[in-house]
Amino acid sequence: MHGIHCAASAWIALGLAGCATSNVPFVAPGAVVGQAAIVTVEPVCKNGGLSKDGVVSITEIDGLRTSPSAFGKPNPVAYVAAGEHKFSVEHALGHGAFHAQLRLHAEAATSYLLHCEGSWRERFWFTEASTGRVVGGLVDP
Repeated sequence: MHGIHCAASAWIALGLAGCATSNVPFVAPGAVVGQAAIVTVEPVCKNGGLSKDGVVSITEIDGLRTSPSAFGKPNPVAYVAAGEHKFSVEHALGHGAFHAQLRLHAEAATSYLLHCEGSWRERFWFTEASTGRVVGGLVDP
């Protein structure tokens, strides 16, 4: 009986740790907060000016998972060093998801936004936050 309580406690602790850290920004290797580029995700995919249900997220950067745990949600903010980066992005909708691979050449101390638009044919792209200029992506999955 004691073993069951310990196992249950361990699973609860893992689950809570995943929930508690889901909003911690992802800091990619080599990125120094304050000098790194900041990538923020627009939280919903736009469809003709209307928002669709589901979450837009960056699931990997340069092959590394952005979620802090197996139970955590992908982070809405990421820090990356200046240079070329590959992003795996997702729009989760009901029981399905749309995926895309994007590239972004990040400049130091610059903020970027990840956008999603579409109706069952999603497009993803990056803009520079201060200018709105498209700087990466615009990939049709």
